[in-house]
Amino acid sequence: MRGLYMAEGSMLTQQARMELTANNLTNQQTPGFKRDEGVQTSFAEWLLYAFDAEDLDGPAPVGTMAHNVAKSETHTHMGEGDMEQTNRELDLAIMGNGFFEVQVGDEVLYSRDGHLSLDADGFLVNSEGDMILGADGPIQITGPDREDVNLSEDLRIEDDGSVYVAGEFLDQIQLAPFDPEADYTKVGDNYFEPYDTDAELDARVFQGYLEGSNVDLAEEMTRMMELSRNYEAAQRVMHTNDEILHQAANELGTLR
Repeated sequence: MRGLYMAEGSMLTQQARMELTANNLTNQQTPGFKRDEGVQTSFAEWLLYAFDAEDLDGPAPVGTMAHNVAKSETHTHMGEGDMEQTNRELDLAIMGNGFFEVQVGDEVLYSRDGHLSLDADGFLVNSEGDMILGADGPIQITGPDREDVNLSEDLRIEDDGSVYVAGEFLDQIQLAPFDPEADYTKVGDNYFEPYDTDAELDARVFQGYLEGSNVDLAEEMTRMMELSRNYEAAQRVMHTNDEILHQAANELGTLR
């Protein structure tokens, strides 16, 4: 039965990696999206023992064999995406090792999504409708005291994240530094959980630009075809093993 289990493990691993690749392709146009890749590994090596009748102290190892493969972890590539000029006042791109701090429910998460807008109360929100945080909390661009704000003329955001409305300083967008070599916990498709880092912030904000995803379409399509071929090969191995077991069960027993 070992052949069936090994083929099944390979199929499950390729399927999990295909799902990650499909998600990358789906989010190719998502601002600030960071692509994921599944890391494949062998199961821990198993010892095969043969009992040595002359050795009464216990069994002796005769070799090792990796029984199967699996997806051990998901690695997120933190490289920057291409910057696109949009000339839209509420589009912001970060160049460098910074994340926007975003209020999501009761917690603060990090994101590179700079496709922003204003909600019904005039607060700065991202494409998910979650509030972008400044030094003083959520940033309210318009409101009862600023009802006649013309975004194209009055809103200015400096490269350090300082927000000015009609020439008056309002707040400064909070940026969290990240270490490209650190491990990150992704929440959903485009958020990351807070983490401890000793990295210093070295980032600039560009108004009127968007950072695209770092998904390479050609690379992801090539990976998808490779995973599909691997899945089909494992499927054929499983089918072959199934036929062998069928013959063993139905034919070998009748031989004399």
